Amino acid sequence: MTSQCTVPRHTRCHHTLSPHVVMFLGGVGTAATQLCNSIGDVTVYGTASQAKHDYIRENGVTHPIDYRNKDYATEIKKIAPEGNYK
Repeated sequence: MTSQCTVPRHTRCHHTLSPHVVMFLGGVGTAATQLCNSIGDVTVYGTASQAKHDYIRENGVTHPIDYRNKDYATEIKKIAPEGNYK
């Protein structure tokens, strides 16, 4: 319920945006990713430890980022320097 209320209202998640889901492995992060992906053609960045990257990729995260070893803002800028593109 938290994600269902939060994602549309606070992230304004739609096909032209690329949300960043912090700490994906929690229930809210998983639900937020599913909601964003239900919109279609959305790029989702998700933070998790390297060991969990396959899991979060399988569950809808387009670009997993290792929060233990990388700064997620820097990584997102490397992936999409011009903005929110795939």
